[in-house]
Amino acid sequence: MSKVIAGAPGASGSGLRDALSWGARAAASAGKGILGGLGGSLQDRVREVIDGSMAMVQRRIAERLASEETARALGARRLKLFLSTLEKTEAEAAQALSRVPHEHLDSLAPQVIAHNLARPEVREGLKAELHAVLEDLSRHTVGELLEQAGLRDATRQWLHAHGLPFARTLAHSAPFIAWRRSRP
Repeated sequence: MSKVIAGAPGASGSGLRDALSWGARAAASAGKGILGGLGGSLQDRVREVIDGSMAMVQRRIAERLASEETARALGARRLKLFLSTLEKTEAEAAQALSRVPHEHLDSLAPQVIAHNLARPEVREGLKAELHAVLEDLSRHTVGELLEQAGLRDATRQWLHAHGLPFARTLAHSAPFIAWRRSRP
């Protein structure tokens, strides 16, 4: 939450702190104009009070965003969205996806992926899923898997057209010949 409040490093004008600080500066400027020549010490005191108030507001917002209650509410909303998405037709889902601001979200993908991969429960889930998939795949031959996917004949044709010439070139290459001669 401190990163959200402080704004992203190197990003100008971003973050909750910038927005609230702008409001604090505007209020201080208005106070300066109203109070006129009452002196810099009063102006400094007003600035301290406003900064303290803004810090308290920022802290409360951060606590609210980081709370379990907010996490539960967001989880319930995501579940509701997921279930409603399952009831949509493909055309409706495509139309809904076209309204998503991808240009804004795409730039966040590396940060989201890095954040999620840093979470132990996500890593364990991925690891368990990968093991389950590999275990399932290991029960079948490559030929069976290609047959299930309807790719056996296409793969055979591709290997004859591209794999066989590659293998011939490799077998006649100097490094391969040297390697073959070094073998007992």
